[in-house]
Amino acid sequence: MSSFLLAFGRLLSIIYHILTHPKRSSTMNTRALSKCLGKTMLFAGLLITSLTAFEQRDFLSGDEIMKKVRERGMVDSEIGLLRSSLIKKDGHVEEREMISIFKKRPDNSGYDYLVRFVEPQSMYGTTLLTSEAKDGAIDQKLYIPKQKSFKEVKGDKAADYFKSTPFEFEDVVRENPKRFQYSRMLNENINSIPCYQIMADPVAKEDKERLHYERRILYISRSTFDIVKVQYFDDKGNITRVFEGYDFSEEDTALRPDRGVMYDQSDKITSIVTVIYRKKDASLPSDLFTENYIKNWGPKQDEALLGNTIEVLNSKVDAQDPNNKDNL
Repeated sequence: MSSFLLAFGRLLSIIYHILTHPKRSSTMNTRALSKCLGKTMLFAGLLITSLTAFEQRDFLSGDEIMKKVRERGMVDSEIGLLRSSLIKKDGHVEEREMISIFKKRPDNSGYDYLVRFVEPQSMYGTTLLTSEAKDGAIDQKLYIPKQKSFKEVKGDKAADYFKSTPFEFEDVVRENPKRFQYSRMLNENINSIPCYQIMADPVAKEDKERLHYERRILYISRSTFDIVKVQYFDDKGNITRVFEGYDFSEEDTALRPDRGVMYDQSDKITSIVTVIYRKKDASLPSDLFTENYIKNWGPKQDEALLGNTIEVLNSKVDAQDPNNKDNL
């Protein structure tokens, strides 16, 4: 910008000199004028291009922003190993470890999700299987190893908390713009990250009836279109839950949180989820998201999917100390 202003000032001075001393203007002044004019036009072009790009991004509608959020977060498949610290109201802490898997169907008909507990042993094998159609319709089943059976998660149960955490069953699925109406609000900074502020209201009648919240406010990174923070509100306008991402790392120019915190205002429960391992476009068994595979899934399948990651889990890093408020 300073170079542009200097060149522009030089151009003005030369033009003034030519206008006030026409007889003294020489070939040198003409050359200088041409040189300064060229520089000024170059810098002006770059400036206009930058401002145009900024304005185009800054004046996106809520729907356009959320479409980019959806597109940015989609990969063909992803597998992750997560550690969860569940902090109860009385301060009691429960540690859990989970395998999280996502896959886009080859026929482009929708997406499949899977969350499977590997620790503690009392929860080993408990698996939430989620199927999302292209139109946003969701089908969920919870496998309970002790009963060796699946339970359908639908209706009001889809808005229940998942295994006593502040996360609901529907939180497993990525944001789907087809299910919500988005309204753009004033921009804000969250943890020094410039963000769009978007109000999200459920559209479908069944969502309005079963969800525990009336609406959400999402804070989206203006540079990467990643979700930085989410606030959930009841029908009286009170905040019921808050999700916030921390420890962002860059992956293919997209910021991904390596730690997420969900806090329930009413039950005073906090869940801190730390990413121990994450791999995109992972090779997955073709029948992974079937009931038969999940029923027969054991330690050998864990090792086949994650290699020695399970062993590395306990030595790589302890999850952030949940009792240390400075970590939140």
